[in-house]
Amino acid sequence: MTVNGMADFGLGENALLGELSYEEMQQQYMKMAQRCKSLEQIIEVNDISRLGQLVGKYQNNSKELLKQIAMILPAVEYAPEETKELIKLLDYLEGLHEKLEAYVVKGALPETTLDKTECFGEHRTMRTVSFINFKGGVGKTTVSTNFAYAIFCMLRDSGIRILFIDNDKQGNASDWFEADRQHGTIANVLMGDVPVRKVIQHTRYESIDLIAADTGLIEANALLMQGSKGNEAVILREALQEVAGDYDLCIIDNPPDINMSVINALSFTDDVIIVTFPEKDSLAGAKEIMEHIKQVKKFNKELKLSGILVNAFSAHKTAYQCIDEMKNKHLPVYRTKIHYATQGAKNYLNVARQGKKSIFEVSPSCLIARDIYDFSREYLGIA
Repeated sequence: MTVNGMADFGLGENALLGELSYEEMQQQYMKMAQRCKSLEQIIEVNDISRLGQLVGKYQNNSKELLKQIAMILPAVEYAPEETKELIKLLDYLEGLHEKLEAYVVKGALPETTLDKTECFGEHRTMRTVSFINFKGGVGKTTVSTNFAYAIFCMLRDSGIRILFIDNDKQGNASDWFEADRQHGTIANVLMGDVPVRKVIQHTRYESIDLIAADTGLIEANALLMQGSKGNEAVILREALQEVAGDYDLCIIDNPPDINMSVINALSFTDDVIIVTFPEKDSLAGAKEIMEHIKQVKKFNKELKLSGILVNAFSAHKTAYQCIDEMKNKHLPVYRTKIHYATQGAKNYLNVARQGKKSIFEVSPSCLIARDIYDFSREYLGIA
């Protein structure tokens, strides 16, 4: 934010330099609350009245107050009409939020009392969800692995059992789970080398098991393309039948590609979740995936697009136009969006990746963690 922009809010240069005292931070929030109230017609801030109450109750425990305010600030969305005041406010909020990230202390996911039957019903076999996009680098692995952890935490008391399948030759999810490649991989199953139960391994999380992946998938896909048995598209589905009753949920992290291993995954998937950036080519990518879903439905009548999950979202006109375009084409878009990571959130994600932990174990209060948690609740139908 520019110094001139700060002046519009009665702020000095030290607002950018992290030299604010708690009292000065309090004054800024009071001014921000007033400005938000004056922009009610063009901006939606979650429970802005509560923000005002928190500022009004500012007392000795300022760190705790800042933590509470940080839980509210990131949820900023606005209508497509842009105004100079709105741009200034959003710019201010962004800078303010990054400062708040430094005050957020470690915590835990909210306590839940959910039962798995509330979320999955009385299914005798597991529900399967595939995270997919034919474009790389959109965050599928980050979302799917943290989604698995969030579901595990929400439902662990009810005995949830999760099978995570890494279906990407890069094996990033397998690395995150610290897989033992000598235990076997999905490639071994696709090539018929071993029964699926032989390659399933336990992870550090008591309720999550894993089928790992490695570059062996390249050879497996090539062999399946040359196959003549007639069941090349459903090998994985047939193999998993022997363990389907052992799990409530199967989560598949798919590669940015359409190959035989992806077709195998879709052949027993119930819900497809497209992870995408709010960019101009998002609609084209979603349409391409929908075409493949139609083709695979001849193998799997239960296959459906559960929704499009927007990642790296920022409150900008082009992002809303992209989302509106998908909705106008009658594509389901999840209400929850994964916001663009601030520098603080990026640091937390890097620490989580390097430590092979979930974002919730590093900073459960940061923006990305809260978004993935909210998305997980929305998927379960409890948002």
